[in-house]
Amino acid sequence: MKTLRRLLLYILAISVILLLLYGLYHHFENEIQLFVHSSKETQQQNGQRLLRSIRQHQHDPFVLAIVIALIAVMTAIPFMPISIICIAIGAGYGGLIGGLINVIGISLGNLAVIGVFQVTGLSRKIAAHDSRIIDDIAKMHHPLWGLTIGYSVPFISTLFVDITALHLHYTLKQLWVPVLLGSVPIAFIYAYGGNLFNSGDLRVGIFILLAMLLLASLTILIKKDRKKSSDY
Repeated sequence: MKTLRRLLLYILAISVILLLLYGLYHHFENEIQLFVHSSKETQQQNGQRLLRSIRQHQHDPFVLAIVIALIAVMTAIPFMPISIICIAIGAGYGGLIGGLINVIGISLGNLAVIGVFQVTGLSRKIAAHDSRIIDDIAKMHHPLWGLTIGYSVPFISTLFVDITALHLHYTLKQLWVPVLLGSVPIAFIYAYGGNLFNSGDLRVGIFILLAMLLLASLTILIKKDRKKSSDY
């Protein structure tokens, strides 16, 4: 029964993603068709036209709702490469606006996962698999800070961070701040990484690389806090 429930959730999520992608395609169909069928001589011109069309619709409620929902659903699917869509958002919307969109979408997606796990109990089966990050955060002196760091580090699957939050019996009301704060760094890194394709500014690329390394180093804080907690 649990396997069937999980399969149905996957099918539902994939169906929603395909529906949202079709909605975006339909909205920008003319520009996309021009870009896809471009010759080598007109490909760059039509690509810029597509980007201009996307930016002209930045404040369109319909497009924003679809984009945020797409990020949220992809975030909610375990091991889905969310970086691809978030980088694309940065390329289309720019670093600042794209980053804000990514933050909202990623946060909603993680909160949705926690809510679904609370209702279905699927987290117990996944938590049975050995995951050092779950153990490290759970045994920290300040686990909420550990969860915040977990959401911000791109090399840690947010699925395991969500499971850790449930393992520690936190409620959605307690978790929305760590989820939101943890989503900010990686959301803006992805967005400015996508915007880098437009600007070509090498300094932005170097900054993104340094930021990724800094976020990865935050896992050391989790281990130190756990060690300090075990000493008490």
